[in-house]
Amino acid sequence: MPGGLVGPFTLIVLVASLTTFPAHAQNLVTNGSFEEGTHVSDGCNYMRVGAGSVALTDWTVVSEVAWGKNPCDGFTASDGVAFVDLSSFGSQSPNGELQQSLDTTPGTEYVFSIDRQGSNAAVSLGGSPLDLTPSSSSGPWTTYTAAFTATSSTTILSIRNVTPLVQVVFVDNVVLEAPGSDGDLILNVPINKIGEGLQQQVVLSRVGVDAVIVHLESSDPSKALLAPVGHNAPLTSSIDVRINRNVDQFTPFFIHGISQGPVDIVATAPGLNSVTESFTIVPAVLVISGLGGQQPAQGPEDQFLILVGINNPEFNPQFVSRQHSLFVLVSVDDVNIGKIRDSDAKKGSPTSSVSKEIPPGVELIFISFVPQNLGEVIVFAEIPSNVVDVTVAVVPGPAFQLLIDEIDDANLTRNQKKYLISLVLRSIDSFRDNDIDGSTRRMGIFIKRINTLEKTNKISSSVANRLIDIANTIGFALANPPD
Repeated sequence: MPGGLVGPFTLIVLVASLTTFPAHAQNLVTNGSFEEGTHVSDGCNYMRVGAGSVALTDWTVVSEVAWGKNPCDGFTASDGVAFVDLSSFGSQSPNGELQQSLDTTPGTEYVFSIDRQGSNAAVSLGGSPLDLTPSSSSGPWTTYTAAFTATSSTTILSIRNVTPLVQVVFVDNVVLEAPGSDGDLILNVPINKIGEGLQQQVVLSRVGVDAVIVHLESSDPSKALLAPVGHNAPLTSSIDVRINRNVDQFTPFFIHGISQGPVDIVATAPGLNSVTESFTIVPAVLVISGLGGQQPAQGPEDQFLILVGINNPEFNPQFVSRQHSLFVLVSVDDVNIGKIRDSDAKKGSPTSSVSKEIPPGVELIFISFVPQNLGEVIVFAEIPSNVVDVTVAVVPGPAFQLLIDEIDDANLTRNQKKYLISLVLRSIDSFRDNDIDGSTRRMGIFIKRINTLEKTNKISSSVANRLIDIANTIGFALANPPD
């Protein structure tokens, strides 16, 4: 990637405390990462744990599960080295279930979270099913969260497989804790603009408060929608995001620009103040990076970038929204001077224009510039809301300059150097006038003159061979221009 490019800019949303750091909230779930207990492998470092077993410390096994610790099949835990598979061994337990009795305070709102990989699992507290966020789906390790208000001093936590005959229902890192009550929500947003049809990754963090669920809501869904990161959840007007209890935890999410205009994002959390931050959805713009200035005529095709983002003094790239498709039309105004090619279409011929999609979740595409002849050419990049261009000057390739330098260094008289350099300059002039035959013919005259100088012992064989090799390289490039 060319130097000087601005990387993806991340909006920072900080949840900061105005007081000293409190102690971390206590996880009411004991052995929530399944690290403790008496583990005896039944194969591949998985242990079959039957109903009523006490092998898993502090857990009641209601229906058979498998307990994995650094298994040999390549699966890993999300926290520590151990996890539980609610499907047991190869789907042998269609309704594997674990329970634990927790001490809770009636009327207190708690934050529940669980990491899950594979198929769906149901969680209930006190007999009430939890509505986990994001919505249930299969896939890699994902953290699911929910809020829960206790109604009793003792609450039964149940985690159960609800997808019979599947083979992967892994759970790990089970947490139930009371959110902190001190500190204020602070939205620290350096850039309050989002491109239309683009998305901006936002990082939600906090300093000095314990685990808490923050509710984020768009004031105008026609202007902006929200989505968690790393999930296939649809764009919605509001999402709940859990902030972990560790000080250095960050929780990202996306704001998606839908249509131009102002919109507010409101953040609320139990026991904390509500904060509103205003954004403006603006037209998306493009930047052509890594192209412009001079390009050698005999040089290789030059790959450059088209980035999409927002228009400000430093230009901040943003990702294409998952619900949009954005096509960029890249073109040149003179195919005699230069053409372009989709860098991903390696066998495609260079042409006057390329229409290429910037895929959802991506901020840039690669295009190649293919020089043809000497002169200037303008390269355009266009989307419905914006057009940008750069001017490229196609100049003689470095081989011409190398040949002149070698002549100047050779042990020749001043007049001999002057004549040879004049042949090279006239070849360059012909090339600049698109007279390829004339340019090639002068290179042929140059080679004949070098041969004559060698035969008359006015130039050494080594110098003659060096000059002829360079001239032949130029002649070959002239006779075989880029496609």
